[in-house]
This record gives sequence, structure tokens and C-alpha cells, in this order.
Amino acid sequence: AAWSPVPGAVETVQALAGRMPVGVLTNGHAELQARKLRVLGLADVPLFASSELAAPKPDARAYEAACTELGSARWRTVMVGDDLTNDVEGALLAGLRAVWFTRGADRTAPAPVISDLRELLV
Repeated sequence: AAWSPVPGAVETVQALAGRMPVGVLTNGHAELQARKLRVLGLADVPLFASSELAAPKPDARAYEAACTELGSARWRTVMVGDDLTNDVEGALLAGLRAVWFTRGADRTAPAPVISDLRELLV
């Protein structure tokens, strides 16, 4: 299946990775997600895939594993994702902060909402 990155995703991840620990937490299969990161030039970004974790998102163990590996306290870690349940609510329940990436939709959420990933760089 063809796929392409969300506009601004690669530059945002690269810019943030130069300033703080950054990782990718996904419920996708590790091999496929690692291939995507390599194609995008983000092979150095740590990948945490549910296929290799004790539990998938929104289980708190998924977020805890990623935070531990990144060396980041949960309360200092921000999960950015487009799925309200798995990314935002799961992260908040696990003690992380969260930002909901809505891809332009106007929604009310229990966390800040962005429509362009480059908003994270402000």
C-alpha cells in the first residue's frame, strides 16, 4: 500500500529530535514502521511498536516503556497523535501530556488540539 508522510511531519520530528528525546510509539507492526522511518530519513528515531511491547496503546504499559527507553519522566513527556482514544486519552491516563493532531478538523478535546504538526515548533 502506498503511503506518504503528513505534511510537516519529517521536518518537525527532525527539529524536535535536535532539542529533546523523540520517539515513535505505534500500534503498527515494528518491521513496517521501521521501514517507513528509514524511507523518511528518520531511522535514528527510536521506534516503540506494539508488536514488540507488553501491550498496545492505550494501555499505560506502552507509554511507560517508551518513556523509560527515552529516559523521560512521564509527566515531562508529550504524546502527539491523531487517535483520541489511543493517543490522547491513553497518554493522559498514563500520566503523560498529550496533543491531539486533528488534521484540520475542529474538535473539542481533553488536550490541546493542532491541525499542522509544525505548530509543535512554536
